Amino acid sequence: MLDAITVGEKIRMTKSITSAYPIDSTATIFYIDDFDVVSIEWADGKLERKYNKYKSG
Repeated sequence: MLDAITVGEKIRMTKSITSAYPIDSTATIFYIDDFDVVSIEWADGKLERKYNKYKSG
């Protein structure tokens, strides 16, 4: 589990949540907004935004 992430960090999937990006797929975090929406760029160049469901408070 990640405690914190930063822009520019490379991440690797440890669970498959979509058939488009299986386990061991990699991405780079390129933006985190004020609402903890994380934007990533997959290794294939596709962009995606994900809500941080682990935010406390």
